[in-house]
Amino acid sequence: MERYIGVLAMCILPGVLAAFIHMFAMDNTDKHVRTKNIYFYAMIFYGIMSIVKTVLGEGEKTLFSSFTDMERSTYLHYGIPLFLLAFVIPVLLKIIFKKEKAHLLIDMFTSIVSFIAGIQFLISGVIYSNFYIAACCIALLISCVWTLWFAKGVQFYHKEKAKDRIVFILPIMLLWTVTVMIFEPNQLLLNSLDEFTIPYFSFLGVMLLEAAAFFAVYVLIGVFILSDRLLKAFGTVVFALSVAGYIQGNFLNGEMLLMDGTVQVWSSAQKIGNGILWLVLIAAVIFLIYNSRYRKICKNIVQIVCIYICLMQILSLTYLIAVTDFPKEENEYVLTTNSMLEIDGENNVIVFVLDWFDRQIMDDILSELPDFTKNLKDFTDYTNTTSRYAFTSMSIPYLLTGVDWEYGMDSKEYHKYAYDNSTLLDDILAKNYSLGVYTESSCVENDVKQKFLNYSNQTVKQLGYKKAFYTMNNASKYKMAPFAAKQFYFYTTDDIAEILVNSGEYVTSNDLIFHDMLSKDKLSVDNSGDYAGAFRFYHLKGAHTPPNMNDLFEETKEGGVFLSQARGALKITYEYIDEMKRLGVYDNATIIITADHGQNLNVMKKAEEPKYDPSYDMTSTPILFVKLPNETHEEGPVVNTAPVSHTEFAAAIMDAVGGDYTKYGRTFEQIKESEDRERVFDFFVSSKGTYRQYIINGDANDAASWNLVREENE
Repeated sequence: MERYIGVLAMCILPGVLAAFIHMFAMDNTDKHVRTKNIYFYAMIFYGIMSIVKTVLGEGEKTLFSSFTDMERSTYLHYGIPLFLLAFVIPVLLKIIFKKEKAHLLIDMFTSIVSFIAGIQFLISGVIYSNFYIAACCIALLISCVWTLWFAKGVQFYHKEKAKDRIVFILPIMLLWTVTVMIFEPNQLLLNSLDEFTIPYFSFLGVMLLEAAAFFAVYVLIGVFILSDRLLKAFGTVVFALSVAGYIQGNFLNGEMLLMDGTVQVWSSAQKIGNGILWLVLIAAVIFLIYNSRYRKICKNIVQIVCIYICLMQILSLTYLIAVTDFPKEENEYVLTTNSMLEIDGENNVIVFVLDWFDRQIMDDILSELPDFTKNLKDFTDYTNTTSRYAFTSMSIPYLLTGVDWEYGMDSKEYHKYAYDNSTLLDDILAKNYSLGVYTESSCVENDVKQKFLNYSNQTVKQLGYKKAFYTMNNASKYKMAPFAAKQFYFYTTDDIAEILVNSGEYVTSNDLIFHDMLSKDKLSVDNSGDYAGAFRFYHLKGAHTPPNMNDLFEETKEGGVFLSQARGALKITYEYIDEMKRLGVYDNATIIITADHGQNLNVMKKAEEPKYDPSYDMTSTPILFVKLPNETHEEGPVVNTAPVSHTEFAAAIMDAVGGDYTKYGRTFEQIKESEDRERVFDFFVSSKGTYRQYIINGDANDAASWNLVREENE
């Protein structure tokens, strides 16, 4: 927060001083400081700081984000030159321009910069320093030319025009604010309360507060800063985007994929057709606002459309809130890093779940780097593996319980059912193994978390105001944007979950956190003697899109390659194994490296995802590497084509801790390669009621082995 207040202070305070100097320099007989002059100089100083940051190589950031390391000396380094310029710039204006022309220059400049930056922020939610500099340069050039050679024909705010300006811009900005900042974000969260632990009414309050601030700023700028022509153009842009976006989101999107990292792709024909429709809608809006012959009728139509859509959305949201069964407030346990790198000195069962790491991804890596798995030479590589379910929300609870989902349950109901009807975790505890389960909090029931070393209820929940604004605006615009532009607003459910910031909480959506901790702190041995062994379950992002790191463990927020991230995730397991060898606990350990599911977008149907090979979604085959205690190979990993699945996971874990595994079925090694066996795979999307069940006979890597036996759609 300090950097936001600090940066604004370094703009506004010198701006106030410059406005006073301006008043005296221009021989102003009224002896009053125009608010617009303060605004003008503050914008100039914001631009000067942006230039400095761009020269320092941070032009691709916002000015606020580039001041991540603000100290007291920062205010001196920037403040002193800015206060000196507060004296210089007004004097230069006095020398170059006369009083009236200087006022016109200021009016023109503030109007143009506000228009450009306002549209940019409205569309993208951010204004980078290099963009702001470009906007200032354009505005300064146009303002100087117009002031020196034309100096007429531009109309700005006058008291007698205030009512007309307010009547024009207020309903349009209300439409944008209600749609983008209130209705869409709240509708999204209300329909997904079972996926997030975000306290709804706190979230609603934050969004209403931010929407009110956004609305007030834009209306004030529109009424008092923009010229008549730019105000009309601005209103046209906002109204066109609002109406077209509303129609897009409610009638044109069709079936949307879950925002689990899978990028939805539309064909060129769809994009072109959708784009043409947008052009027609925009043309209709331009006709309405610029039609001089039927000005009054068109003006009324615009106002009626704005008010009608706003009322419809407000009533819909009110009804949705009224009928929603909000979850009871619980003493929520959240995921921490406690004991994450602490294992037993004798007996260890280590599980790595690399999200979305399909066998086809592994094959692609090995085709480029044949020796990439040499670090796993003591492992058995089960190449004919299937998961039981298609998505994390069901796969992780299944791995931790061994309990099958029942048709008709949503994911939340399944979680409770699975943990209530499983004894797996209790059986592990009965063997006196410590439990460390590092997975998404939403995948574990709250009362079960008390059994783990690494969940705590001693945290403070805070809603991130900036994160809420940016993420939920992005979510709204993703729904409202035309097909060709949706990629610019891509987000995932992880982004929404991160709106709630818990002090001390660990997140599984960024493997760099785990890697950095492992590299810095290393593994250690628990010498307390309290436990007979350690069970550690690490859920990493693995190969899941969108990629946010590469195999050199560098952050890649944009333009990342998911195969590189997949290699990096597997390298983390290599580092962990090396640490186990260093501590002398590797030989006696059971280590399982798998995925919660394989590719899951459209099983048995090719996808058009540009980030990876289109053939990847032909089947869903998670990787599975298993090392049993004292298992060694001269060369490996040893390939095993037995028809195994996650159904054997619970038995394998129970066997590894020395318990009775037979009540959970057979272990991986008990499934023979020659066995003729049917495996079941369920593809279920709770939010859409989509359900498909497949029976796999034979090689799971062969699409011909997958048989659709049941399909249900709401």
